Order: sequence, then structure tokens, then C-alpha cells
Amino acid sequence: MSNNKEFVCSNTIFNGFRCKIDLNFCEDINDITKRINEVLIEVLTLHNFENLLHILNSSKLEIVNHTFEEILVGNFDEIFIVTIN
Repeated sequence: MSNNKEFVCSNTIFNGFRCKIDLNFCEDINDITKRINEVLIEVLTLHNFENLLHILNSSKLEIVNHTFEEILVGNFDEIFIVTIN
């Protein structure tokens, strides 16, 4: 059974980007941000957004105001915020 949670980016460039991550394949919060980064790279690569890829590659993703445990047991309809700095 999947444990999908939704994440949305809050940043001037990537604001509003949403994706769902299956937490069954994550051991900690770093795994979540790594997977979000991978999904965003896939989307940007698919659409040839090379300048955005460059910006993303020099940025750091962080999940604010929640621990891994809070996300893991959070409601399925809850949306978690990811910052990209």
C-alpha cells in the first residue's frame, strides 16, 4: 500500500510545482527532498528548460515546519511546503 504525500514548492521561480512522493521509499526527510528534486529535474528536462535546470542544480531544497515523522503520519490530504534556496 502506498503512502503518497503531496509537496508543493514555495519559491519565486518554482512556485506552485507539485508532486506526490511515496514515503514507503523514503527513510528520512533528505530522501523526500532528493526525490522531489529528481521529479522536478525530470519535468524540466522533458521540456528542455535548461536555464531552470541550471538554477535548480545550484539550489537546495528544504521542507519547512515538519519533521519526517510528522509527514509520515500526516493526513493524506495535507500539503507540505518545500522551499528552494
